[in-house]
Amino acid sequence: MLTIFRRHLAKCPHRNKGRQHRRCSCPIHTEGNIGLNQTPVRKALNLTNWDAATVLVHKWEAQGYIDLDQNPGLAEATKPDGKTVAAAARAYLENCVARRISQPSVRKFEILLSAMDAHLAKQGITQIADVKPEHMDGFFNSWNWSPRTAQKQVERLRAIWRFVYRRRWVAFDPALDIKAPVVPPKEVDPLSEDEIEKILREASRHPRHYALVLLLLHTGLRIADAVLLRKDRVSNGRILLYTAKNKKPVHLPLPENLVSALDKLETPSRQFYFWRGEGKKQTAVNNWRDTLDGLFKRAGVERAHPHLFRHTLATELLSKGVEIEDVAAILGNTSAIVARHYAQWSTSRQSRLDEAVKKTWGQSKPKLVRVR
Repeated sequence: MLTIFRRHLAKCPHRNKGRQHRRCSCPIHTEGNIGLNQTPVRKALNLTNWDAATVLVHKWEAQGYIDLDQNPGLAEATKPDGKTVAAAARAYLENCVARRISQPSVRKFEILLSAMDAHLAKQGITQIADVKPEHMDGFFNSWNWSPRTAQKQVERLRAIWRFVYRRRWVAFDPALDIKAPVVPPKEVDPLSEDEIEKILREASRHPRHYALVLLLLHTGLRIADAVLLRKDRVSNGRILLYTAKNKKPVHLPLPENLVSALDKLETPSRQFYFWRGEGKKQTAVNNWRDTLDGLFKRAGVERAHPHLFRHTLATELLSKGVEIEDVAAILGNTSAIVARHYAQWSTSRQSRLDEAVKKTWGQSKPKLVRVR
């Protein structure tokens, strides 16, 4: 078994904190025995990041360690498989398709891979094995996305390089040390009753607009799930919610006005309420986004957007005492996500917090000790 430790430099202010101290930039070494023959290993790793050193040592323990300094003839044989950046990108996208990842998600990976390929090409890098951590640091620093978007892109970048590393196309994961930006929870401002009334009044001028707005308002569906809603999901005044993200079915009742609006729709498709069933799904969703944006402007509620109906339903449920777990089931989210975004609207949660604090009020005050 191998263990890692730091050799603190003479000027390191953390020398007195021991060899296992993680928060300094002194070089990391490893020592121990490995393999069936318990081959002794004591070697500098040429790394300063503790996580990266841990990954490398675990790889040696799993695959066997070869001291290339003592066996120079094996150096060429142990190099990562040669593959271009473009070929690795195609392989990852093919894997996404094989895993049945949705087309919009695949498209986001395509955008990120294209940007990474262009960044590396400017530096003359075409082979995936030539990519180093500093190249990924430079790529990350070149982003001009918002913090929230950058956070998602970091997750995708890490997923891509995990895929590449596990296939041994690189000797080390160059994106391992990239940290996602910290994004504070976005304050939720739901639609008011007056704003909802204005939107419904304007939507009532067109049956399809009215039906879609009611669907978003009473189910909290994401715009893509609403536009692509199948007719067989609605029966006997109930709807089967089967969101694209979590794949968990939930049966919910529908108000009479929504059921009536859906029944009266004259749709060109036998399968869907709001989509013809032809062309790209994303195109249909984007067209409806544009239609709703125009509707909101005509209604005088320009701040509205389709996802705001989802926020409005969640805050209304929580303000009426519905538990976070139940709201999460309705929205097709996890309880942790609902708590992060909507906890301040949960009256039951706030009541529990209030009671917990009030229990401390009856405790006797601590005795004061005079200090001379």
